[in-house]
Amino acid sequence: MISLATLGLAIAASAVLSAAVRRLPLPAAVPLPDRWHRTVTPVTGGIALFGAFAVVLVPSFASGAVDSRYVPLVLGAGAAFALGLWDDGGRIAADTKFAGQVAIALFAAGAGLYPDWLPAWAGIPLACLVLVASMNSFNLLDNMDGLAAGTAAVAAVGL
Repeated sequence: MISLATLGLAIAASAVLSAAVRRLPLPAAVPLPDRWHRTVTPVTGGIALFGAFAVVLVPSFASGAVDSRYVPLVLGAGAAFALGLWDDGGRIAADTKFAGQVAIALFAAGAGLYPDWLPAWAGIPLACLVLVASMNSFNLLDNMDGLAAGTAAVAAVGL
């Protein structure tokens, strides 16, 4: 029952936040030859999705449905969101973005987010590889409106 309530809250929060952030003037994608945008397009969907994620976490942590050992995962997700927002707003250099992704992945893996069936010496590098690859995969998918969010939704339903 809690899962259905959480799902409903996530859907409602993402709908409300999507409508709200669509009106923000920045960040926005300017038409470029390598992009699909023909007009200036807001790139604020990530703000709405992360905001809905954060809204859902409050009752989930408070009720005990999500254990406090997942706090490092949430902090890593917040850092990855902030890095992506910085990139959308200011176009950071590729090496800076990659260094940020590696730092976030090392933090998350070092905090215990690695396969528990592997020893730490093997699990941490593997987790870093998977996390950095995931961040870059979604970043590359984000060149068409809705593609990254749709892919994430399909993955979430699968999980």
